[in-house]
Amino acid sequence: MSRLLRCLDEGGGTHALCSLTVDLARSLLRAQSVVAFRRVQGHLEAVAWHSPHGERLSAWELVGLEEPLLEAESLQTRTTAVDPERAIFPGESVAVVAPMGDGLLYLSPDPPDLAQLDLELFEWLALQSGKALKLAGSSQALEQCREERDQLLRSLEGMTCILEELPRLTATLDEKELVEQLGQHLETLIPHDSRAVLLLDAQGRLRIESVGFDPEGLTEPHQTLVEGRRPLRIDRLRGTRWEEGLAGHSSLMAVPIPGHQQLLGTIFLGSCCPEAFTAEHVRLLSIVANQFGVTVVNAQLHSQVLEAYQELRDTRGRQMESSKLAAVGQLAAGVAHELNNPLGTILLATELLPEILHSHPDKAQRLLSNAGKAALRSKSIVEKLLVYSRERGALRRAELSQVVGDALDL
Repeated sequence: MSRLLRCLDEGGGTHALCSLTVDLARSLLRAQSVVAFRRVQGHLEAVAWHSPHGERLSAWELVGLEEPLLEAESLQTRTTAVDPERAIFPGESVAVVAPMGDGLLYLSPDPPDLAQLDLELFEWLALQSGKALKLAGSSQALEQCREERDQLLRSLEGMTCILEELPRLTATLDEKELVEQLGQHLETLIPHDSRAVLLLDAQGRLRIESVGFDPEGLTEPHQTLVEGRRPLRIDRLRGTRWEEGLAGHSSLMAVPIPGHQQLLGTIFLGSCCPEAFTAEHVRLLSIVANQFGVTVVNAQLHSQVLEAYQELRDTRGRQMESSKLAAVGQLAAGVAHELNNPLGTILLATELLPEILHSHPDKAQRLLSNAGKAALRSKSIVEKLLVYSRERGALRRAELSQVVGDALDL
């Protein structure tokens, strides 16, 4: 019993306990065969044995072999032979079976005679082994609960980390800064030695931001991921076609970055240790990649809006310049029209005066008078234009009728 307890203390499972039970039975009783059976999904299965019929034991149900004692629910002894062609243990005319937890312990004594004390000892061994197996099952169930609890805690910690970092990840619309923040986030979320983010720009060109990876070695895995559109996890890179390109790494994990209508890129994590990543790591990285994809799409849309706004401003600026030039042209045409008449009068006077100054002094005097009036008219037009072009400092009172009249005169 102490050996069974020691096996339990050392964390021995079902197979270890059954093997120990077989060894103990052989040490207590001389036997041709000793077999420990466990009931798995309603069927008996040989777990451990010491028997010359090992091959028959491995597949006795599949080939239709039988042993009536295996249906026993209490200590029973068989002393009659079974059909040798269908027997699991041909040639063993005497056998004894005792219940062992939810299984059975089979023994074929050699010599075939068993004393009552031997039977009681055999039954006691099966009983104690059954208790040990039950404890082992409880321990395994408890250990499984602990593992599930630890996995749940790790999952909750990962989700908490994602939720805490999410505001920082969505606070910027600059792609380069987004990639840097993603790297910082992954450092705290999933242990790794190398990482890389591969993003496609608007022209379809691949941009690689890598820490610890050879960018050239990621091209083929990236293409495989894009074509498959599913997460990728390789526990052992050794012996794979990517081993050379990803030299220095023993395990790899990668997920696609989904976009609005197409993939935006991929995220790779690498480790120097084999089996460094779990299914939970893949799930967490996929969640981060989905959120990162949404943020990248927002950043791209924001960039497009800024470009469109700048183009609109440039277009409006050009339109305003065109409008100003058109207004200046109209003003110049109006000024030219207004100045042409008085300037024409002055020009006519200067041409005729030499001819009529001595012969027709009266006409010459009128021409000079008209030229003077035309000059004053030109001066008035220029002064009124200057009123609109000069910046006026302080406000002053003015007659509205005069302002309107001056504008109409202009």
